[in-house]
Amino acid sequence: MDATTSTQSSVLTIPGEAMEIDNQLSIIHLLKAYGEAREKNQTELGDVILRCVSEKSSPVGETWEKIAFNLSQDQGDYLMQESSKNFQAAFRAFYQMFPYGRFAHFAANSAILEAMPSDADMLHIVDFDIREGIQWPPMIEAMAWQRKTLRLTSIRWGNEDLGQSPWTFEDTRRQLCDHAKSFGLNLKMEEMGIEDLVNELQKMRKRGGNINGEYWLGLPWKV
Repeated sequence: MDATTSTQSSVLTIPGEAMEIDNQLSIIHLLKAYGEAREKNQTELGDVILRCVSEKSSPVGETWEKIAFNLSQDQGDYLMQESSKNFQAAFRAFYQMFPYGRFAHFAANSAILEAMPSDADMLHIVDFDIREGIQWPPMIEAMAWQRKTLRLTSIRWGNEDLGQSPWTFEDTRRQLCDHAKSFGLNLKMEEMGIEDLVNELQKMRKRGGNINGEYWLGLPWKV
């Protein structure tokens, strides 16, 4: 082996402008393919191509990389917004169509009502995951028929999932309070953290309150 051959074999290819150009060219081809897929209503293919574009794009890269990044982000946000518009309607349709959730809620509500002391004027339900509160309209109607007060407490778990859930406590409270009002029920609804709930239970114990008779933990069925 001569010196020339040894020198050639030790040469390494350093990533540089050529690879950057190749990446931008591949992004251009992917964007063209994405446009064609959208024109032909090939949604699944378009989603796959868009994921590839997202992997190759960068907010601090070259011009086409920035364009691709903005496109992939905008499309992702758009799809999230569009799907969230139909989520609650789809959830209600699923709940009405399949008996699993309704049966679980009926059984849980029946058990709560049966265990409630006959001389109790108020029922306090603590719900650890209230979401839309779809379990509680039948309970509201039952309590209205018995002419008793219902207090519903939703546990607040923090802001780590804020903005991702299609439900908000204010919307749920408004819907349930409107439902209760239509049946003439005095519904007291609130939201509190788990620490606040623990403190309230401790105060009740000191006052000699009947925790077992007043507090029920609602664990809703989930889709």
